Amino acid sequence: KAKKIRRAAKYAVAVLIIAALLYLVITSLSSSPAAKARIGLGPVGSQHVHADFKVYLDNRAADFSQPRYQVRAQHVHVEGGDGDVIHIHATGVKIGYFFSTLGMKFNSTCFAIESRSYCNDGSKTLNFFVNGVPAGELEDYLLQSMDKILISYGNETNLESQFSSITSKGEALDTGKVPLPMR
Repeated sequence: KAKKIRRAAKYAVAVLIIAALLYLVITSLSSSPAAKARIGLGPVGSQHVHADFKVYLDNRAADFSQPRYQVRAQHVHVEGGDGDVIHIHATGVKIGYFFSTLGMKFNSTCFAIESRSYCNDGSKTLNFFVNGVPAGELEDYLLQSMDKILISYGNETNLESQFSSITSKGEALDTGKVPLPMR
């Protein structure tokens, strides 16, 4: 009888340890920034809209047309060798989630790309504009049809040339002036 109790106790301890490890793994995964960003996403295909965007870091445009940035996630991506238009294929997509799918981080003080961070430091600042207006939501901004988004880091005070570089390709796609690519 004592052997059965010890054996049952060993199994109980093993089950508790496994349950504790599973709990730790699940909670750590669900609290990661990427997991938090996915909260609220609708299913793929719940919408199909587009937003034009540009990112300038120290007055140089980031090139999102490179193959390493193309179609990295189903919910939101850039595609077709074009780095000017965000294709949004689900409701609830935030810009922070879009950048996380590219391995980047974007928040109220920093934009991190390719192991380099561009952070507010007193002389240089990170600015976020939607449709020409400063936007306060930053990484939590919910991407909308026909948005024109500018993220600019540096000490540039005249952003007119950066604003004028944002295309209207997304607007053309959403208004039917350009046919949607067949998938």
